Amino acid sequence: MEEQRKARVDKWLWATRIFRSRSRATQACQFGDVLVRGKRVKPSQIIRVGDIVEVNRDGWVRQMKVVTPIEQRVGAKPAENCFKELGPKAGPKNRVRQIEEGIAFRDQGVGRPTKRDRREWERKVNFGQ
Repeated sequence: MEEQRKARVDKWLWATRIFRSRSRATQACQFGDVLVRGKRVKPSQIIRVGDIVEVNRDGWVRQMKVVTPIEQRVGAKPAENCFKELGPKAGPKNRVRQIEEGIAFRDQGVGRPTKRDRREWERKVNFGQ
């Protein structure tokens, strides 16, 4: 049996467990949240070994290199072998800005934020959008 050398991008994202359902993977492609080789793609775009796939989800960017194009969903362990992470696994786009402004993290042991602190934090976070 010959190893598969190409796959649809929406099926691959679903099969490798990047998305929980194929419909969500398809939606992400339609909304422009999936890039292949730096370009927006349709769900039916064919990917091959060596292609770079970038997924933007909820402000987090994940870049992967295709190692094995598959269209059948597999378990978590085999799915990890189908791609290679490029850079950190995932990180927010605006993490640097949040760290600089001190709004992303609280000191350990400070406790829960008060209503006033929370509202101030929400204003800072929503200002950048």
